[in-house]
Amino acid sequence: MSEARAFAHRVSLLLLLLFALVEVGCAPAPHAVRLRTADGQVRVTTPAPRPPMVLPKEEAHRIIRALAKKVVPVADPLEYAREQFELPVREGVYILNACTKELRPADRMTEAAEVPSAELLEQARQYLQWCANRHQPGDCLGVLHGRRTLDAYGRYTVAMGIAIAGTLEATKDGLEDMVSIKEVLGMVVAGVTMYAVLWTFPELTTKGIATAITIVLVGYVAVHTLYTLGKGFQELIENSEKATTFDALHDAGEHFARVMGADAARILVMVATAAVGSGLSHGLTQLAKVLPNLSGVTQASELAVEEGAVAFNQVEAVESVTIGQSGLTISLVNGAVLATSLSGNFATGPRINLYRPLPDSQPGASNAADAVRLRQQLASEAGEAELKTGGGKAIAGAGTGVSQERLRFEEAAPPSR
Repeated sequence: MSEARAFAHRVSLLLLLLFALVEVGCAPAPHAVRLRTADGQVRVTTPAPRPPMVLPKEEAHRIIRALAKKVVPVADPLEYAREQFELPVREGVYILNACTKELRPADRMTEAAEVPSAELLEQARQYLQWCANRHQPGDCLGVLHGRRTLDAYGRYTVAMGIAIAGTLEATKDGLEDMVSIKEVLGMVVAGVTMYAVLWTFPELTTKGIATAITIVLVGYVAVHTLYTLGKGFQELIENSEKATTFDALHDAGEHFARVMGADAARILVMVATAAVGSGLSHGLTQLAKVLPNLSGVTQASELAVEEGAVAFNQVEAVESVTIGQSGLTISLVNGAVLATSLSGNFATGPRINLYRPLPDSQPGASNAADAVRLRQQLASEAGEAELKTGGGKAIAGAGTGVSQERLRFEEAAPPSR
């Protein structure tokens, strides 16, 4: 009997061990953030998972409404957003220009000659009914634009509109004095959708406005949650891609709504509205001016630095962001200098300072100034160590395994004129 109990105990322990191993194996791998300068300096941060920032609902909606009033509608919001995010066409009737080798959408007469399936016609009809049920009759998201059926991007946008419908309703309620509410909200949904589509491209390198959106989301939702959203983006696009009924689009949108949650939904809409309101074609410069108006922006900017990215007031120093499976690689513009504290732990993301040479500074002047400050700081650190220990110790250079180029300091000052 005792042997049987001992055997059962060993089996129980083995099962627990196997269960623990499975749990560890299924746990998501942490995503690193690599901050890289043009001259090859790299700092790697692996932030711990954290939940998105919690924005007070009324405050977030107030900010979104204020940002929405700055949006200038365009005739075809979906096509405009696609072009500004530099996304390829996915389907439809297009004509190839033999001289420029560019694809352009065919005119409506050419497209009207195509005979769509009854199922796709019904999908579009039910979409229009959904708009009417929301007291916005007609093409409320601006996705048909004279067509009879939803194309690929149209289906993505409808599913996204369903996912963020709650936030859109709260935004609409404060814009009664605007004559173009429908067009404005259509542009916001198009902006969120086109950013979501970017996540379907493997090892994508974003530039311009998409880069800024990524940096801002790192602060507001954290890298770990951003990748969770990225997976949700991909599922929404894949499910919408093959959806031939409106019910399938509705299910895709509701599923993504559950994945992101209310806080992330408000953040997404707020950031997208800021981007659209600043003019997608204007890139980082105009958006950087709008960022101080976002709800909770100071805390989000500090959190972005802790995650390994850059502060929001330094977003113009970012040239591109590569979204890879292992994490983000943030590449800085030529002349941006990465500086960290000597005592900081490089693996956990010390605070950083970035600066760029003044416009009239000579090439190489900033590097020379950095080198002088670096040598002075190293000498100071070495002297302090010698006084404290009584013997002194080399902290950089030959024989230490640490090159001077690997050391950077938090109190780096901008180069003088």
